[in-house]
Amino acid sequence: NPYASEAGLAVLKQGGNAVDAAVATAFALGVVEPMMSGLGAGGGLLYYDAAAHRAQYIDFYNQAPSEPDRGVRTVGTSITTRGVGIPGAVAGLLGAQARYGKLSRQAVLAPAIRLAADGFIANSLLEREVRADSAKVGRFEGARRIFLPGGHPVRAGDVVVQPELAATLQAVAAAGPDVFYKGSIGDDIVRVLRDG
Repeated sequence: NPYASEAGLAVLKQGGNAVDAAVATAFALGVVEPMMSGLGAGGGLLYYDAAAHRAQYIDFYNQAPSEPDRGVRTVGTSITTRGVGIPGAVAGLLGAQARYGKLSRQAVLAPAIRLAADGFIANSLLEREVRADSAKVGRFEGARRIFLPGGHPVRAGDVVVQPELAATLQAVAAAGPDVFYKGSIGDDIVRVLRDG
């Protein structure tokens, strides 16, 4: 995605290293392609230290719930919230950036915050994915407001603004990953899951 690539490039131009750029790109991608990644995602990062000639894999895939029978269940166009794991992306990406990056957390998250707050122009992939999953997206008021404006899927060329996501990213930039998992953000996530 060009927006995500530009986020990584902007961080490199500020003096960031490859880890700073990868993390900035990942957070920006979560804004512009939320169907592919985002704050609720997990993942992994392969870090190579050229001076030491060694690689390290940082695993931050989602943690499974405590009950083993809680796999995600999809039936037709419905999806339950019972099988959601604890997302690892925020802690994993920012943990890697804190350990191996050169810039501040605020500098690395700034491009994603700008994209969420100021908006971006939706592409055909976003339009196609929202259209295909509109029944699922429509179950959640916040997602419905952003991705189904006026009851219709967002279209390529529309400007997508996500003020709540911008506020969440700003909180994470200011206070670090714990603010995502604990306190009001974590409480909101748990409330939505329980309501679902």
